[in-house]
Amino acid sequence: MLNKNAVVHCLQGIGTQKFVDYFHIQEDRQPRWEASAFLLSLEKTEVPHPVDAFLLLMERLEYWGEEWAWEEMNVKNSKRQLILSRVIDPLLRFGLFMEIDVKNTLSKLDALGIEFDFGSIVTAASTNTLIYDEWNDFLLFGGNAHHYYVIQWYTTA
Repeated sequence: MLNKNAVVHCLQGIGTQKFVDYFHIQEDRQPRWEASAFLLSLEKTEVPHPVDAFLLLMERLEYWGEEWAWEEMNVKNSKRQLILSRVIDPLLRFGLFMEIDVKNTLSKLDALGIEFDFGSIVTAASTNTLIYDEWNDFLLFGGNAHHYYVIQWYTTA
């Protein structure tokens, strides 16, 4: 579904990608464990190609984390490729980019203790690519019949 070469290729054309404003974002901060989790999704009708969706979701996640305004003129006037390269470069260098089945996906998410309703997004028909699975960082990209999604969990502990 997602591989490093395709990400590099699509990253070069990010400046021409259409602006999408319709994201569903969930955030779960667990101060006691110094952990944070995010679930971002968008409809497949907005961006039909999985790699483009992945880049767009990662870009949106960066804007969310930096508390930058996600407005069309703000995004189009930014240096999109530079911003996204900063985010994507470590993923390309250290990421796994391996497919993972739904059962193992749900098991890993349950083990992290994230308080999202994953059953509505990670369905039996989902395809998932595990990008990071470290003790302090977890990143997953997936798609179901109607949505693409990114789930990130990390701890600063």
